[in-house]
Amino acid sequence: ISHDIRTPLSVILGYAGELQDDPALPPPEQEQAAVICRQGVRLRDLVSDLNLVSRLEYDMQPLECQWLRPAKLVRRAVTDFMNAMPENPCGIELEEVDESIRLQGDERLLLRALTNLLHNPQGCAIRVSVRRDGADACLLSVRDDGVGADPQKLASVLNAPYAPKRAHGLGLFLVRRITETHGGQFTARTAPGEGFSGEMRLPCEPLREAAQGT
Repeated sequence: ISHDIRTPLSVILGYAGELQDDPALPPPEQEQAAVICRQGVRLRDLVSDLNLVSRLEYDMQPLECQWLRPAKLVRRAVTDFMNAMPENPCGIELEEVDESIRLQGDERLLLRALTNLLHNPQGCAIRVSVRRDGADACLLSVRDDGVGADPQKLASVLNAPYAPKRAHGLGLFLVRRITETHGGQFTARTAPGEGFSGEMRLPCEPLREAAQGT
């Protein structure tokens, strides 16, 4: 299905992009073309997410593991988020970042998970941290002070990737599956008026080995 969608979607995005950049069109029509482009990109991303969910669910996604520093990944995800949304009034604070932590993982997938956690269109404050949890685990945490949501809806999002009436796409489900694929655990909490927090707990280089390496 995704293969059949890809070709016509590319045609739509191509023509819409040309219309958006056509100086002969009045500004209102250029903006309409821009809307088509944005919605087309959302549809393309959704197809990509569905493919990734399917591969993760059936253990068909090979991991390209290497030694990584999660502090570097977090900074890259934060930078990409700020560059993609320069007019977003939200603030991002790196609360605690342990530069010494190393873990083995797939850089592309872990960056994807962090990007999904940072998705926040409401303009609230976001706090990010990277810290050690015990001798051989690290915590990648993202918290915000937004409006929050119903905890039951959050549980549905995390556990039912293909459920109808999904309000939040596949982002958090992908975070959970990517974390579990790396041998970790993902925890998310929310409540109306209390914001949202997501925490990826991943196995990392043992503390004793890390100290010897430095």
